[in-house]
Amino acid sequence: MIIRYLVMKIAGFVLRLVRRRFGRQSAPPENAGRRSRRRQ
Repeated sequence: MIIRYLVMKIAGFVLRLVRRRFGRQSAPPENAGRRSRRRQ
């Protein structure tokens, strides 16, 4: 249960940073998808 809480907190923090960085720039989320697909 603690792990789930930490994961949710970290995910929210990351989403905030991503929105701040790529919020002003017109960059589609396709780049992130491509990176994750390449890793897999």
